[in-house]
Amino acid sequence: MKFFSGFCLANEQELFSSYLNQSDFTVAGFSYGAIKAFEYTLTCKERIDTLQLFSPAFFEDKDAKFKKLQTLSFSKNSELL
Repeated sequence: MKFFSGFCLANEQELFSSYLNQSDFTVAGFSYGAIKAFEYTLTCKERIDTLQLFSPAFFEDKDAKFKKLQTLSFSKNSELL
């Protein structure tokens, strides 16, 4: 399994051990690492069976106005994080 870590984190895959597919053909990532994992799969020439993306943000049940407000707030204050 290939795992991509999030912002300023290392070895956090232990937090997801009960969810991770431990196959040699799995690519996974958390937070910013999820973006990197996705980008890796687009260019990888090796076999990949499973892509697992973990994110601390969940906006599926939110309306478009809420999502836009969150995005604008983050872009204005991204250095505070």
